[in-house]
Amino acid sequence: MKNKVFIAIFFALAAPASLANDVSSDWNFAEALKHPNDPSEGLGAVKSFAISPPEGAKLPGFSELTDYILAAPDQEDAGTCLYMSLTGILEWWTARLNPSMSRALNGAVDLSERFTVNAASRPAHRTGVRNWRTDSIEIFNSLGHAATNRSYPFAKGYFRQSSNGSYVGAVPSEPGALFGTLFNWVNHVSTANLERVPLPRFKREVLFEDPRGDAWNVGVAPPDLAALVRLKLETRKAPVHVIYNHYGYWHAVVVVGFDDEGDSKNCSFVEGFRKYMKERPLELREKAADETLPAPRRQQMLAQARAQENTSRRIEAAWANGGGCSGKGTFYVRDSIYGSDEEPVYDYASSLPAARGHYSKRLVSLEYDWIKYLANHAVQIYVE
Repeated sequence: MKNKVFIAIFFALAAPASLANDVSSDWNFAEALKHPNDPSEGLGAVKSFAISPPEGAKLPGFSELTDYILAAPDQEDAGTCLYMSLTGILEWWTARLNPSMSRALNGAVDLSERFTVNAASRPAHRTGVRNWRTDSIEIFNSLGHAATNRSYPFAKGYFRQSSNGSYVGAVPSEPGALFGTLFNWVNHVSTANLERVPLPRFKREVLFEDPRGDAWNVGVAPPDLAALVRLKLETRKAPVHVIYNHYGYWHAVVVVGFDDEGDSKNCSFVEGFRKYMKERPLELREKAADETLPAPRRQQMLAQARAQENTSRRIEAAWANGGGCSGKGTFYVRDSIYGSDEEPVYDYASSLPAARGHYSKRLVSLEYDWIKYLANHAVQIYVE
C-alpha cells in the first residue's frame, strides 16, 4: 500500500462554528489528521473532526463492547490504518476472552500494530485472503498469534526506500534516509524478542462488500447497512470492521457500539465530507495552473481533482436519493488518527526523547449516516 516516500503538505478544514459552539462540556470535538495511504491518493493530510466522549464516562446506548477497546498510537503518516484497526480487533478479543488480564496501555493485552503490518507482508500468512478489504483477519488464522506492543512497538526510526519499492532500515547519514512512522514497514520480526500472545480462531461475516472492490467508493452501501451493523453488534456482540472514504482517502476503523439517541450534530462528518469534496478540486485546479511546478506534479493534481469531482457527484446523488441527514444516531468507533495532547504520551523511539507523540482517542463518535453514505466494506469479526 505504501510504495513511495512523500512529503506531507497539510490541507486543513476548520470545525464548523455552528458545531464547535454546540458541543457540550462533556463531549468535545476531536481532530484527526488523515494522511494518504499512497502518494497516488494525494500528497497532503486532511483535517476532519469527530465527537469524542469523555474517557471513563458511562456511555449511553449499546456500549458494553467498548470496555474491551484499547487506544492506538497515532499512526501519523504510516499508511497502516488497515492493520491498526485489525490490531484493535485482536486486542478486543484478547481482552474479551481474558477479562482478568490488565488492559493497561503497553501491558499484556496491548498488541503490536507493527507486528500486524509485518505479518501481513508474508505470503505464507495470506492463505484465505481473497480480498484484503474483507478477509485480512485470515492472516491471523494462519499465524495463530500476535505480539505485545512492549516487545515489538509501533515505532519511528530511520528508513529508506529500496529499488523494488519496499522499505529497509537505514542510518541517519545514509543517502535517502528518512525518519518517521513509515519505519513500521521495515520487518525486524526475525530478530525481535517477541512476547507472543495466542489468538483464537476467527470467523467473519461480510455485511457488505463493494462489488467493484473499491475502497474509495461512496453512496454504494445498502440503505439498511447502518441498521444491520447495529443489529449484528447487539446480537453477536462482536466488533465490526469498516472501510470507508475519509475525505478522499480510504480508511479502516472498528465499530464497537451505538446510541440511537446520539446527537449527530446535523451529520457533521458527512457534511464536512461533502463540503471538502466540493471545494478541494477547485483548490487543486488552481494550484495546477502554476506553470512553475513540475509537469508531473501538475498532472497529478489534475488527476486528483477529477477523482474528487467524481466522488463529489456520487455523494451528492446518494445524499439526494437517501433523503439527506437522518438525524439522531451515532456509532462508537475505535480509530488511530485522532492523536491529541490530551491523551497519554506515546514514545515512538525510546532512544530519541524528541520522538514522542500521543495516543489516539480511545473512542470517537460518528453518525449513522457516515456508514450509510461513505462505507464501502463492512465485516463482523467473531469467535464461536
